[in-house]
Amino acid sequence: MTQNVSKHAECRALRSSPFANYSGIHPYSGCIPALATMHKKERAFAPPFRRWLSLPLITCDAIDTDALGTFTGEIARQGSMKDVAGHKARLASGITGRRLGLGSEGSFGPHPYIPFAAVDQEMVALYDRELGITIYESVVSLRTNFLHLDIDKSSDLDAFLRCIGFPQHGIVIGIADEPAPWTKGVQKRHELDSAISELAKRADGRAIRITTDMRAHVNPTRMRVIRAAAARLARRVKSLCPSCGAPGFGIVDVQRGAPCSDCGEPTERIAATLLGCACCPRRELQPVRKSEPVDPKYCLVCNP
Repeated sequence: MTQNVSKHAECRALRSSPFANYSGIHPYSGCIPALATMHKKERAFAPPFRRWLSLPLITCDAIDTDALGTFTGEIARQGSMKDVAGHKARLASGITGRRLGLGSEGSFGPHPYIPFAAVDQEMVALYDRELGITIYESVVSLRTNFLHLDIDKSSDLDAFLRCIGFPQHGIVIGIADEPAPWTKGVQKRHELDSAISELAKRADGRAIRITTDMRAHVNPTRMRVIRAAAARLARRVKSLCPSCGAPGFGIVDVQRGAPCSDCGEPTERIAATLLGCACCPRRELQPVRKSEPVDPKYCLVCNP
């Protein structure tokens, strides 16, 4: 089943589109997007943008992205991940004068359904200053080393460090109930031991906490997840709207209700995706490919 806007609306959108005379060359050909980053995220963005769009990148490190929120809590994030990623992209475009700006934002926490598992959520954004649109993509991944350890006599520090991939992955250390100061980016054992000794002098019985440094440049595991999100964004930007030719045609919503294999009642599993354009009213409802029937364990009728 396909649900489109009316032919009249599509034609009107096409006539008013800046891509009405599209000649087969991607609208962003020749552009050089600016990426807002202090933490080497160009390592994640550059390869997929070169592969899928043949676009080079420049970095905009004049933006203090830490001022928009820090993982260690000194500065709270204002707004959602989507808000911050889009804001970074707009700042990168504005400061550099480039048509296109890129930004990303990550969040870490416990998995909502899997006990004792953590997830990495990455939101990436491309802002087009000429069209005034922002294109978003995201990835949710179990591939993360997000973890912490409160040091006491029973703590196995060496096991913790092996588990998180130290020293390739950096760590942050501080007193557990203090939001600051935290020592960040520790990747040498003698620096860690020295920090523990210094903190012990003023801890006054409070726990010394070691946590993974989730900033991208000292966390290769997170950098790989950002790259997956950047690849998804690059592929979406490459996709042009069938009606107006604008970049970024892709999933804007999902329709749940795939039927249970036992009773046939709708479940919360995705039945179809809604594709859409950021520049015109074009929408398409596409069923998810048929695969295995929905297990009754996901059915609120069979498994209330």
